[in-house]
Formats: sequence, C-alpha cells, structure tokens
Amino acid sequence: MFKNFRKRKSYVCLVCGYSHLSRPLYNKKGTPNIGLICSCCGFQPEYDEMELGMTIDEYREYWLQRGNIWFEDKAKPKDWDLKQQLNNINLEE
Repeated sequence: MFKNFRKRKSYVCLVCGYSHLSRPLYNKKGTPNIGLICSCCGFQPEYDEMELGMTIDEYREYWLQRGNIWFEDKAKPKDWDLKQQLNNINLEE
C-alpha cells in the first residue's frame, strides 16, 4: 500500500538557513544547481555570484538589510522564526 511513499530529502540554504530546498545549492563537485532558487531569500547559485558579483555572505547581508523578505511568500511558515532558521547555518541574527 505504501510502496511508493518515500520521504523527500531536503537541503539547507547556505545563505539564509531555509531547510526545505529540493536540492543542494551546489553538488559534491561544487557545481551550482543553476535552476534552483531559495524560496526564502531568493538566492540563485551562480547567477547571484557571477551576474551580481555577490558572495554567499554578501548576499545574506543584503537580504537581512532589506528586511529578510521572503522570495515566495506562500512558502513562508506561519510560525517562521528568523533566529531559529539562521541557527541551521550556525549564525545568530
């Protein structure tokens, strides 16, 4: 009955700590998953680094300074806590 049920693996965004990415931002070889965009902070591997010239740390600071607004508001949990999310990447607000 539950043969096809498989728990989905999720990944953490290195920018904001959002823990529900469908794939990692970068594969094991360090290649960016170009089509992936974080639902929370909107970071897109390679595009933001190459086109905008921002490192992960710089993008994080940019996102936080702009009010940490969600890229996809529908994905935002009702009980969302920025501090708890940043703990996923060992950062404090």
